[in-house]
Amino acid sequence: MMKYTKYIYIACSIACFCLNPNLWGESKNRTQITLFAREYPIFVKGKTDFAHKQVKFINPNYPHIQKIKELLNPDITNGIFATYHGYLALSAPDGQISFPLWHPDPVVHLVITDRVTPIMMQSNTVHHWEIEEKTPASMYKLARTKDPNSDLFFWNVTEEKIPDNLIIPFDAILIFAKPDTIYVPTGIVLAQDSPNLHLPDIYVKPEINKLSNALYVLYLKHFFGSIRRSIKREKTPHRSVRLSF
Repeated sequence: MMKYTKYIYIACSIACFCLNPNLWGESKNRTQITLFAREYPIFVKGKTDFAHKQVKFINPNYPHIQKIKELLNPDITNGIFATYHGYLALSAPDGQISFPLWHPDPVVHLVITDRVTPIMMQSNTVHHWEIEEKTPASMYKLARTKDPNSDLFFWNVTEEKIPDNLIIPFDAILIFAKPDTIYVPTGIVLAQDSPNLHLPDIYVKPEINKLSNALYVLYLKHFFGSIRRSIKREKTPHRSVRLSF
């Protein structure tokens, strides 16, 4: 009975988290930054095996129910949390993670860790995020470049040293997971010539603990929220016009 009580508590907590509309920012008319989380291949006796091969899509008319099922779904590429520029995203059933693009350069940092610390600028504004001290983390730099000889675009993926001040770069996508559960291939990957940034794929290992990561993001949920616009009406100054005849 205790076992089922534990899972019921987790499911209820995640449900409350997913039903909060302020956690997912909305920006419809901007270019996008996108990457896909794929399942890490397991080689057994000379063949490649995947723990889950079938992707089931949920009715889009019920987005909150979809988010809950993604978190509790055994497919490891579903329900992975990531954040960028104040937006919080959850990987879709096919592993897609997308954000509205807010920085101009085709260079993105990818930070993978399961513990971060918000540094506040004001009482309700996060200035930046820092990796929690003594917490495992990995960071990669993804730079899109054009080959002058062939006019082809490509991504150059390199692993970077964690900064001594532990500050997460402004252009970074932060994935909430232990770094040894996410594999990021380094090297050259062909890229698309597009204003949208379609990043190279990352690979998720079976050891990832999505529920633990989700509960930690639940702890941080009050730092995320959609943009609230306010309109201030000002009086137009009176202008006198002099007419001459």
